[in-house]
Amino acid sequence: MDRFKGDSKGNLTITGWGMLIGGSVLFFLIRAWIFPTNLELPAWIIIAVIVIIGTAVGFSVFLESVKYIGPVKSTLLGCLEPASATSAGKERKWRIVYRRSN
Repeated sequence: MDRFKGDSKGNLTITGWGMLIGGSVLFFLIRAWIFPTNLELPAWIIIAVIVIIGTAVGFSVFLESVKYIGPVKSTLLGCLEPASATSAGKERKWRIVYRRSN
């Protein structure tokens, strides 16, 4: 059986190219150049934190974890991410709602 040509490139390189190509296609499909311009600075900071920490760092940590604990355990732990993000988001939402109601 022939070996996959990307084996020598590493996880991050192959995944990076896949994300670049996929992101480029989606950029045009969802018309990403149209975005609200009336956001305040805290909103832009929150968006930047979500993109940098929540996506780039999180996915890189996941790929590196595959080396140490294996793909099955990494995937199982990765499945907890949406649940933890949902619970953290709900907690934050209720704090904001409670603060505004007082």
